Amino acid sequence: MIIPWVGVATSPTAARVVVAAAAVVVLAVAVAVLVVVVVVVVVVVVVVVVVVVVVVVIVRGGGGRVEIMQIRKAGGLEDEEEDDEEEKEEEEEEEEEEEEEEEEEEEEKEKEEEEEEEESRTKRCKGGCAGSCRNNCLREIRRLKIF
Repeated sequence: MIIPWVGVATSPTAARVVVAAAAVVVLAVAVAVLVVVVVVVVVVVVVVVVVVVVVVVIVRGGGGRVEIMQIRKAGGLEDEEEDDEEEKEEEEEEEEEEEEEEEEEEEEKEKEEEEEEEESRTKRCKGGCAGSCRNNCLREIRRLKIF
């Protein structure tokens, strides 16, 4: 038997071994090519999905607003404008309420500080005049001649 790719006459057993080896090599190459093709297809699909998701996010995030503004200018979506105005008003009211609460808290803190100062003054002052400093109390005591 003559094997074309070897070019020499061999025994039938050797020919079978060579053909089997060639078949194994061909199958191995085919499987490797198939694996590479599958990996490439999976990578391409993943890249396409990621690109589509990014494009959708960009369009909805930025471009979508431009389209909405164009539709509004054309005379549509009036309800949404009213909703936007109402939302803005609600946000402003919430901000005002927060500011008022902060102011009230500051006023309460100031009142507490003033009360603490008054208590400390009266504790320091032994003359009974509740002045801002002990010297004033002593002057008042001398003036009234309590001593």
